[in-house]
Amino acid sequence: MELRQLKYFLAVAEELHFGNAARRMNISQPPLSQQVKQLEEELGARLFERTSRSVALTPEGVFFKEEAKAILERVERAGDTVRAMARGEEGSLSIGFVVIINQSLLPEVILDYKQRFPKVHLELKEMTTNYQLKSVRNGTLDIGFIRYHNQDLSGLCKKTYIKENYVLALSDRHPLAGRTEISLGELTDEPLVMFKRDNLPALYDEIVRAFTRAGMRPRMVQETNRRLTAIALVAAGMGVSPVPESTRRLGREGVTYLPIVEPLPEIEVAAVWADKGGVSVLDSFVAVMESHRRRG
Repeated sequence: MELRQLKYFLAVAEELHFGNAARRMNISQPPLSQQVKQLEEELGARLFERTSRSVALTPEGVFFKEEAKAILERVERAGDTVRAMARGEEGSLSIGFVVIINQSLLPEVILDYKQRFPKVHLELKEMTTNYQLKSVRNGTLDIGFIRYHNQDLSGLCKKTYIKENYVLALSDRHPLAGRTEISLGELTDEPLVMFKRDNLPALYDEIVRAFTRAGMRPRMVQETNRRLTAIALVAAGMGVSPVPESTRRLGREGVTYLPIVEPLPEIEVAAVWADKGGVSVLDSFVAVMESHRRRG
């Protein structure tokens, strides 16, 4: 059974006239009649009652008319959807992000993208950098916004999204909270709240070395990859914490953020994805992201 036969049958079923149906399908009548006959033979049932003056649907033909119509409509919808997916207008997109990106331009990008491509389903996942990289490589994540610090990104596309510096978060009740800036050497025995080393070992080690060079003996009281947890511990007076400058936007009461005199590694947040080629929802998202990145 071919789609062409269904189209010819449906034309006759709606016109109830072979000549009119042939003109509608832009073919001569004999080939159309032959295709309908072949369809009846394949189904083992007559679909039309034919006389010299009229054409009428049999009970089987009435049933098959509705089924054929539904099939052809579904095929048309499927074709439209596939073409829209190829243009990046429909489909689904999974986006990973670290907390830092949630306080930057990402919400604006998401809003703009949803307005431009309302038929694309977005799935947002807060994930650590390492987990995002693994997920992008194995295809379970389309694009990730990671903290980049010399990780192996071979085979992946990368665009730097934002760069920012570290500041020191400390409790409002801390004796140094009234300063305009702070030197790491002033934190000799201060307990530290840090992100977990296994997530970004190179960055972690660079920060610890910076503290050590300044004469501080780093004493970790807590390691967490959740920035809100780190800031809550700082507010409770459990320690001080080097955090990305955008942490100020979290608006946590009881915390002061001071610029650090000694240079700490700059934080780079980058978008990473696997180039799958061709136009897709990923390509359309990257295009929207790039327009905001250039403006930002």
